[in-house]
Amino acid sequence: MYHAAQHDGIDLPRSWVIGDGSQELTAGWRAGCALASIGSDPALGDGGFGTGAAVEAPSLAEALDEIRACAPTRP
Repeated sequence: MYHAAQHDGIDLPRSWVIGDGSQELTAGWRAGCALASIGSDPALGDGGFGTGAAVEAPSLAEALDEIRACAPTRP
């Protein structure tokens, strides 16, 4: 992610990390990205970890719908 930010101009705070496990969501959190959690990994929910995901959805399609709803409208 940092390579993408430094070399490709990706704006990490305006980017999303979508994942179904704690490793990718932790990486996204550390990079300052918005998070979308897919599925029901017990480590992400009521356990001690907690990702603070802005979107939690049972499927990728539903997560994308929610992310689109969060996005500002472009002129």
